[in-house]
Formats: sequence, structure tokens, C-alpha cells
Amino acid sequence: MNHSELIKAIARRIEQPQTVVKAVLDELAQHIQEAVEIGNELTLQGVAKFGSKERPAREGRNPATGETMHIKAKRVPDIKALKPLKDAAKA
Repeated sequence: MNHSELIKAIARRIEQPQTVVKAVLDELAQHIQEAVEIGNELTLQGVAKFGSKERPAREGRNPATGETMHIKAKRVPDIKALKPLKDAAKA
């Protein structure tokens, strides 16, 4: 299911215009992105927990040359599926 199909499905289920549903989903995506950027955690109950974690600096290898290189520390997204979502995938 892509973004527009999701919008149509939700709009039908809650009997709201697609423009309203699109605005809500876009706002949700924006809030998740902002939480990840600043290192906060945002939980969608029953679905997933969104956050970020620090990845330390480390030494790596260039796969083309085999040369050792320094990889800088960085913050990466951290998304954890919650139990109801995991259980739904098993069904």
C-alpha cells in the first residue's frame, strides 16, 4: 500500500475528506522527523516507537581498495516495532 492508497483507505473508514487525512498524516510524519532530529522519542501506541541513537566513530575499510578509513560518529534513526505490530505479523 502506498501513501495515496493509505489516505483513501483511512478517509473511507473514518468518513473524512482525503485532504484532511493527508494533512494529518503529513503532520504526523513531520512530528516524527522532528523528534528523531532532536533525539526525543515518539510512540505510536500499538505500532512503533521512533527515536534516534548515537553511533560512535569507528574504523572501517574501503571495499574497493581495502584501505582503512575513519567513519565519523553520527545520529541514526531508531525504530522499534511494538508487541501488537509484531503479533500481527505472526498471524
